[in-house]
Amino acid sequence: MRHIDLASFGGHITGTGSRSRNGSQYRVDPIGARQQMILDPHVHLRDWSQAHKETIYHAFWLADRLGIRGLIEMPNTGPPLTSRMAVEQRLELAAKAADRLQSEGGQPPHYAMHIGLARNPEQIREAVRLQRAFFPRTAGLKMYAGHSTGEMGIVEGSAQHQVYATIAEEGYRGPLIVHCEAEELIDNGKFDATRPQSHSEARPAEAEIRSIEQQLALASAVGFDGHLHIAHISTPEGVALVQAAKDRNRRVSCGVTPHHCLLSLNSQSNLERKQQGRGNLLKVNPPLRDEERRSRLWQLLCQGRIDWIESDHAPHAPDEKTGKQKAVASGIPGLSGMNLLYARLKAAGTSTEQLKALRWSNALRIYRLPWPEADFATEPPAVDISTLSEPDGSPLYGGVDPYPQSEFV
Repeated sequence: MRHIDLASFGGHITGTGSRSRNGSQYRVDPIGARQQMILDPHVHLRDWSQAHKETIYHAFWLADRLGIRGLIEMPNTGPPLTSRMAVEQRLELAAKAADRLQSEGGQPPHYAMHIGLARNPEQIREAVRLQRAFFPRTAGLKMYAGHSTGEMGIVEGSAQHQVYATIAEEGYRGPLIVHCEAEELIDNGKFDATRPQSHSEARPAEAEIRSIEQQLALASAVGFDGHLHIAHISTPEGVALVQAAKDRNRRVSCGVTPHHCLLSLNSQSNLERKQQGRGNLLKVNPPLRDEERRSRLWQLLCQGRIDWIESDHAPHAPDEKTGKQKAVASGIPGLSGMNLLYARLKAAGTSTEQLKALRWSNALRIYRLPWPEADFATEPPAVDISTLSEPDGSPLYGGVDPYPQSEFV
């Protein structure tokens, strides 16, 4: 496990247990009752060539502590989840991680994955066949309509049209999850690591808004009869586009992350003022937005205009986030943020039925997963995330997880 001096970040984390990534034993010490009632449909569990960032086993272990009962993984792994071989090997790895955690007294979450789409029409057809063959362990398909971590972007309009046309021809009616950022409006040259907020200038809100417009138009043009889901929506304008499509009886939904609801460019600026480079810990794709947009997004979530909450859990090693390497990676650990966002929603007076929809029932319905509703029906435990740590007592994810540190939120 990577180590970083949390005192330099102004936080305080304590914990018990013992574990390492090299195969030594975990001791599972859950915080609160062992009740697992959140479904997180958007996680990056790394492993394989990215095991220094995260492993499936470690994510399962943390999910057990946080009350997260289901995880659906994104395909931008190394290698990516775009072939039968990769899918089969990933499912085997997940099964071994679940068996290990269970043998140590833990309760592993339900697990499924998305299959990634590439430019090759035959690969797209094969992805549809694989999704059907391995369902429910393969929950849906994923397209990156803008380049992000993993270089899986399908960014030209003609290539995106081919994706929709091909899956429509194959009669695919399941979920298609799309990362929406229009590449023509992205200028990564504008990002300056010494000014972390510049990431929002390099990947502006308009890039997301235009991409959502494009995806809705492409899906309609080819008669795509599946379910289009806009991942990690970060703009109220994007939510309005999704709502307008719903009003036209389109099969479309959107999810929002804790960081886009709870953090803004102000959070990033405050971090950077305290210590140069710290603002890069909050570098994510799509970027954090200004406080006005964040506030409006929060209001739309409370009003029921957003279908579910999703963490976009995407850990990186500390030196990949703090600028010690040439590039600053985009992504943050997000699992603990799900509990925090749920607590904020509950405190805001969100109805029991809406909380149920946001934390599991909408996703379970749209993905058509046969996971037992009883596994999610109880309220999640009240977890004091400020007490979270790795079982050896070191800071969670080497200190780059923003949520256990109260100054971040």
